[in-house]
Amino acid sequence: MVEPKEKILYDLDGDIIYEESAMEIEMNRSEILSKADSLISFDRNKEYGNASKNFSDIAKGWSVLFGVEITSEQVSLGMAWVKMARLIKTPYHLDSWCDLAGYAALGGEVSQLEEEE
Repeated sequence: MVEPKEKILYDLDGDIIYEESAMEIEMNRSEILSKADSLISFDRNKEYGNASKNFSDIAKGWSVLFGVEITSEQVSLGMAWVKMARLIKTPYHLDSWCDLAGYAALGGEVSQLEEEE
């Protein structure tokens, strides 16, 4: 089922200062996980390459940026937090739910790879 959702914010004078429109497409948990799997296994993997290498590269950059050692697992947690923060504002945005599931799966995988090293 598709329902339009709109979010409109007004200033004190009643003028629109922010307007967001999104289409809500219902997905069950299996469909959300399936989409997340497709994104991390095919779409994102094709765009960004191996997730373990990508998270390692991000961790190195964040380590320099923040001045503390960041791990690949922490990158996964950080990216998941970004999705959760966005979901606080737009909990109906299914892409963010799919991405959150994807980051959880990638974090679990990366943690096992780093444990082996």
